Amino acid sequence: MSTSVQWIPEGTDRAHASAARAYDYLLGGSHHFEADRALGDQVLSVLPRTSWPGRTGTCSGAWCAT
Repeated sequence: MSTSVQWIPEGTDRAHASAARAYDYLLGGSHHFEADRALGDQVLSVLPRTSWPGRTGTCSGAWCAT
């Protein structure tokens, strides 16, 4: 059995965070790396989960009033 992960495109820089992968992390996805989790955790340190609409998926815009 191969230990390579099939979803990672060749040449992907795992050392630098990607906004898309950090968003995946914040939504509870599985396509992110350590740098992306660190970025997501920084976002949550400023915007707690209770005020971040991406966690609930209930807002139609980028940000919603809570």
